[in-house]
Amino acid sequence: MVEFEIDIPDKLRKLNLAANYARARSRHLEPAMKKSVSAAHGAVTRLVPIGATGEARRSIASQVLPGPYQIVGKVQSTMRRPDVYIFVLNAGRPPGKRMANSTKLESWVQSKGLASSPARVRQIAFLIARAVQRKGTAGLGIFYNGLERTKRMIDTFHQQAVEAMTRELDDNA
Repeated sequence: MVEFEIDIPDKLRKLNLAANYARARSRHLEPAMKKSVSAAHGAVTRLVPIGATGEARRSIASQVLPGPYQIVGKVQSTMRRPDVYIFVLNAGRPPGKRMANSTKLESWVQSKGLASSPARVRQIAFLIARAVQRKGTAGLGIFYNGLERTKRMIDTFHQQAVEAMTRELDDNA
């Protein structure tokens, strides 16, 4: 029997470890982040009330952005100005000088069955807008509360991924 051995310089060993890390990362960390984002997305979406149109709930989107040094998960609204409804739902609206647009409340008044005639719908929507102007509204903390509800699950996903990745890298070392 003849045995040959090639001594791998430290530099090449480090490159091999880096390649193993990249493979292990895509096998374990990225799927864990996808599961985490999916869980948070579901929790946030369930907290968004279904209004007259359901637009706020449909605006919740999520994505996973893998980068060279970190993996970022995002759950956010696709709504942008001038559609600030989701932001008001989330953070609330302080009392202020400017009254909310009462015409945007009219479809909500109708869907809740608060009035049937168009004149009465406009009147109730105006009164609600004026009350919001005077008293403000409390926010629901949709994004924060959604994250809080899934934090333990997300931590478990990430911890399991790191443990699996560590085992894999130890086996390949």
